[in-house]
Parts: sequence; C-alpha cells; structure tokens
Amino acid sequence: MVALAATLDNALAPWAAKSDVVASGLAEFKSKAGRVAKIVGIGLAKRGAGFLITQSAAQALSDELAKASETTRDIAKDALKEGGKATVDDVASTFEPVATPSMEARIQRFREGQAAIQAMKDSLSQIVEALVGAGMKLPITIIVDELDRCRPTYAIKVLEEIKHLFDVSGVAFLLGLHGRQLECSVTAAYGQGFDGAAYLRRFFSRHYSLKSVSLRPLVQHLIDMLAINENSLNHPSVMRRGSGRPVDLEKAELISDYLRAYGLAARDAFGVMEGLHTAVALVGGKGVQMSYLMPLIISKYLGKDEPERPVYDPGWALAFGTDPLGRELREHPLGAFVDALHATAKMSDAELSQQINTNDIHARIVVENGFRNSSSAYYLLQNYPKLVRAVARFSAPVD
Repeated sequence: MVALAATLDNALAPWAAKSDVVASGLAEFKSKAGRVAKIVGIGLAKRGAGFLITQSAAQALSDELAKASETTRDIAKDALKEGGKATVDDVASTFEPVATPSMEARIQRFREGQAAIQAMKDSLSQIVEALVGAGMKLPITIIVDELDRCRPTYAIKVLEEIKHLFDVSGVAFLLGLHGRQLECSVTAAYGQGFDGAAYLRRFFSRHYSLKSVSLRPLVQHLIDMLAINENSLNHPSVMRRGSGRPVDLEKAELISDYLRAYGLAARDAFGVMEGLHTAVALVGGKGVQMSYLMPLIISKYLGKDEPERPVYDPGWALAFGTDPLGRELREHPLGAFVDALHATAKMSDAELSQQINTNDIHARIVVENGFRNSSSAYYLLQNYPKLVRAVARFSAPVD
C-alpha cells in the first residue's frame, strides 16, 4: 500500500503544484492512507520490533560470542532471546495493549479498519474530482510491471490491495505480467490443487495478450553493439518448409530462429548474445559452427550441460546433399541433427574415419572444423562443450 500511495503521490505532484484543491486532496489522502497503515502496523509492531531488537543485540555481541565456548554461546544465545522477548513486550505495550483483547475490542478494531479504508477511498475519489476540475483527462492510470517476477506472496498482496484499497472510479491499473507464471505463483502460495487462474480472474476486468514479434531487429542490434564479426559465424544452408531449395539466411535471422525454437524471449537474447560474443572472442579469430554452438550456448543459458532439443520448429531444416552441386538435397531437422553432431564430436579419429567412409554428414562437419584428438583448442568442434563452460565463467548473470 505504501508503494502504491507513493507512486500516486509522485505522479500527481505536478498537478498539486498547479491546483490548491488537488494539493489539499492529496494531503488528505495521504493522511487517511497513513491511518490505514497505522492500524495494520500495530498488529505487526510486536513481531517487527522483536526482529529488529534481537538482530541489533546479536550483531553487537557477535564478536564476543565467537570467542566463547560452545556451552557459553548456547547460554548467551538463550539469554539474548529471552531478553529480546521481554524488551519487545515492553515496546509493544507502548503502542497499544493488544495482548488479550476482548471480543468487543476486536469488533471495534475491525470497524475502525473498515471506516479507515472507506475514508481513504473517499479521499481518493475527491482527488479524482479535483483533477477533473484541474483539466486532467481520466482515468488516472497506474502501471505495475513484471508482477510475475515478484515473490508470490508479494504479488498476491499487491493484487489484493489494489482491489480492496484503490478500487475507485477514475483510477485504473494496468498490470504487465506473464499470466501463466503468475498463476503458478498463486498455486505455489496456496498449495497444490488451488485454482490460480480462477483466483486471478477476480482481479482483472480485461485481458490483453501482446502479439509475438520478431527478435531479428534486437539480435541485429546486439550483433552491432557487441561488434561480433558475422563472417566468423558459419552455418550450413537451410531449407524452408516446402521450398525444396536451400537458402542462406542472414545471421541475425538465424539466431532469432534459434531463440524462438528454444522458447526464449527478448530478455533472454541479451544473455545468449553475450555468450556468443565471449565464445567468438575465445576462439581467437577462428570461425565457429553455429549449428552446434548455438544449441550448446542456449542449453547452458538454460542451466543444462548437454545440448537440449528445441521445443518449437524453427521453420526450417538444415540442407545437405550428396552431390557437390547441391542436387539430391536432404533435410535434417534441427533437434536430430544436433543430437547426432554432439555424439559424432565425441568420436575418436578411427571412428570418424569409418563414418566419413559412409558419407556421414555429421562426421564431415566435425572433420571440416579441424578434429584432432590431442588438441584442446577451443575452436575445434570437439571442444565446444569445454568452450561453452568457459563462456559460462565469463558471462554475467542476466536479471
């Protein structure tokens, strides 16, 4: 509630500066909101004071306790806890005698809380009227972004307080969130079997789903910003579904297709592209084979040590043919191709030679990237897993 009230206060400050009516209404609203906060705060004072006092005392005694014997430390800790509790009781008593309230007192406090909330909402309605008089076009819109990334209990509390404390005509809330993720958070907070979707429908009057957009412009921007040499990014030709002929896609489009195939969003592009940038730097000017490196980098970004299969069809397959002129082309789906390439990269020279004799495309790609069992160079395809582990050590976590 304090965060929402502070946001409203900041946003309306320019209007308050131009209108005395708005200024007085805003002051009245903050006073009423403070009354609501005080009623809630009294209930939390005892627990909150106990935590602060005990923590402060523990910090002050930490050095001495560290020097003491185990028995002495246990005795001191017990004494500290009891002393803290006694002090808390004294502090809490200065707020209000709430130890054993009668039912009448409980009912009275409940009524006071209801009245305080209604008074706060009435004052907010008066602010709306004053703003209309000052020339504002309604509604007042408060935007709450990324609510699904908050702690589940906090996200639920925000929704409940918006609904119960700020549900006033002329005030609208726009919440940007991942709906399914928030549903999972609600279910986690209330327990398995709880219908998170039904619960959330109580709070939202309208739902809008954002249209999916291409990540290609963002990927190209990151390529330029990170100064990644596109000529060092090698990739086989691909064949669009139903086209029957190979095409060479631009690197930004290929990378955005990989991100989409693995279900990654714009936020994830930053971490993946930083990983690719680091990998290109570590190979020391040599080229990299994207058809193997990208799945490894993305899988590592997702916390996996082995290459994961894509969850969505990128819309193309890798195109290879047995004819040097490109005739008799065959399509190789991305997931199966990466699995086979990963297995081939682990083969010995003798096993590779045998595979080459069968015209195996995966063995040919490994050999073309300089397979040598004795070398530990990062640019060799056999060492890409080691390269990606090194990249992970250099990459910063993405928020």
